[in-house]
Amino acid sequence: MYDLLNEPVSSGLPGALATKQMYDMLYKAVKPIDPDHVIGMGAFYNFDFLGSPESNGWTNVIYQGHYYNTDFDNWGSQSGFIDWALGDLDSHRKMWNVPVYAGEYNFWNHLDLWKKFMGGLNNNNISWSNWTYKNMTTGKNWGFYQGNTNAIPDMNHDDYETIKSKWSKFSTSNFSTNTNLINTVKEYTGAKPVGN
Repeated sequence: MYDLLNEPVSSGLPGALATKQMYDMLYKAVKPIDPDHVIGMGAFYNFDFLGSPESNGWTNVIYQGHYYNTDFDNWGSQSGFIDWALGDLDSHRKMWNVPVYAGEYNFWNHLDLWKKFMGGLNNNNISWSNWTYKNMTTGKNWGFYQGNTNAIPDMNHDDYETIKSKWSKFSTSNFSTNTNLINTVKEYTGAKPVGN
């Protein structure tokens, strides 16, 4: 699959392209070169920014949604948001006859709500992957591996050897393992849990 843009947002300024206009340009550039691969369309902020594939003349596409509710600590708000998100994905999939994909999401420290969302996706045969694998900070379940405080390379000022040395400190072994999140997600992949 070609995922051509991450979270595209139109500025709304005069002369600015709407999200679906930009995707249409990209679609028309890619399809003649490779008609066989699926093109991922970012339904961001929501599906209405794209319209249906049929109305756009698009085939062999998948619509990807990203789901974040920044009312971090409010369990009820997060749970209601999940209900909306699952309904949003399922209804657009059926209404527009388009495959859908939850490409990013986070339900922060509410691991039971992670389960609710992933279980709902699996029950509706909706593909998913959460964000992200590694994250420098800790907390709020941003990554399976987290908490790396090493210096980031300065691509504009560091020399080659310094960049190489700094990057070497970002292998997975230099992060803390977020075992609870990994095991929560693994429950919905069929993979075996990892030890503590």
